[in-house]
Amino acid sequence: DDRDFFKVKRIDFLGAKRAIVCQNENGPCPLIGIVNVLLLRNAVTLQGAPDRPEVSAQELMSLVAARILDENARQENDSSKGDFEAMDAEQAEAMRQNQEQNVSDAMAALPSLATGLDVNVRFRHALDFEFTAELAIFDLLDVTLCHAWVADPAHHPEAAAAIGARGYNQLMERVIELTCAAEEAERNHAASVERDSVAASVGAIDANAGKMNRSRSEEEMVRRAMQLSLEEAGGNEEEGN
Repeated sequence: DDRDFFKVKRIDFLGAKRAIVCQNENGPCPLIGIVNVLLLRNAVTLQGAPDRPEVSAQELMSLVAARILDENARQENDSSKGDFEAMDAEQAEAMRQNQEQNVSDAMAALPSLATGLDVNVRFRHALDFEFTAELAIFDLLDVTLCHAWVADPAHHPEAAAAIGARGYNQLMERVIELTCAAEEAERNHAASVERDSVAASVGAIDANAGKMNRSRSEEEMVRRAMQLSLEEAGGNEEEGN
């Protein structure tokens, strides 16, 4: 597959000739970024002819893997002469195991670097990331990874305070929570308005029914009064006769 091969370009860099690897199509490719940093540092070299036109993704991953192992061996050797000697046996062993785990995780994550990089940025400064196996690769190779998504408290104090130490993933979860809560509140409000409307309608019906009952009662009282008046008038006439 042509997508598994990358063009090689020669450039002048700080007075020296260096090979760099070019993307074969647009899109994220952290593997190329890491390899180019190592090539410009002269920490790795491409095998074969100096003017070779392309390199495979598999070769790039092999270069990075070899560099990780070499760097890890160097660090272990340096640590055995310094840091480890200053620790007790338990601390030294815990550090060695942690380093070995980082190397193992980095090796497992290497193939994913050919297509993208799964990172969870935080917004306090340009080096603020949640640690992942992919980021361990950068640490092991002493390559600094930066981002530009910084909420500057000097210019955006309210946003910076609201974001705090949350990462991108946590903010997305919070946005979803707030959106769902707003939708639920809107539904509850609509239901409350509907209940109030129904109650008002029922109340109006009851009021009208009460008025009708009162009207009928008043009408009945008038009729009764008229009937009594007529009966009295009839009785008076009989007495006069």
